Amino acid sequence: MAVMVKLSGFVKRVFPERFLRDLDRRLESTKIALAADEYVSTAILLTVVLCIVLGVLGIFIKYPLPTFILVPMIGILFFPIMIIWVPKYLAGKRAEELEVALPDALRQMAGTLRAGVSVDAALEDIAKSKYGELSKEFDRVVGEVKRGRTLESALLAMARRSHSPLVERAFNLIVEGIERGAALASVLDCLLYTSPSPRD
Repeated sequence: MAVMVKLSGFVKRVFPERFLRDLDRRLESTKIALAADEYVSTAILLTVVLCIVLGVLGIFIKYPLPTFILVPMIGILFFPIMIIWVPKYLAGKRAEELEVALPDALRQMAGTLRAGVSVDAALEDIAKSKYGELSKEFDRVVGEVKRGRTLESALLAMARRSHSPLVERAFNLIVEGIERGAALASVLDCLLYTSPSPRD
């Protein structure tokens, strides 16, 4: 769509690169499948449409404030909510979901590894289990490893995407255990024993 392409170019020129980079990371932690410039462009379009609709309604409805004051005020509030609060809220909700599923998933993984199964097979086992978003993340890790990415790199990328300090800590320790050649099942057991409850 030509309008979106032009808006994306405008967003890249106007918004700081660091802001767009941070927003990209946050969006990756949500179910929003858009790049930062595309998301901001969509937010701009929605804000404009909302203001137009409110302006038209103002012809028929008497607002508490004059339309020419109320509509810009709502637009000014709506836009930052869309680009800052919504991604942060969705990433936080998804992080909570990952944290709730994490202990059971790690417990299952430890049991699978103790049964003599390889790490790759243990990851696939979690990916096929019903841990919601966490199973999807494990599935992504499995896919990345099959395409040639190292297991350590794929797990660390997953940890960063989680937007959860608890998940990041867990997978940083798991990667550290793998790199040191420690028995991963023991690392997982230790992790489960010492980890705080989700959102303590």
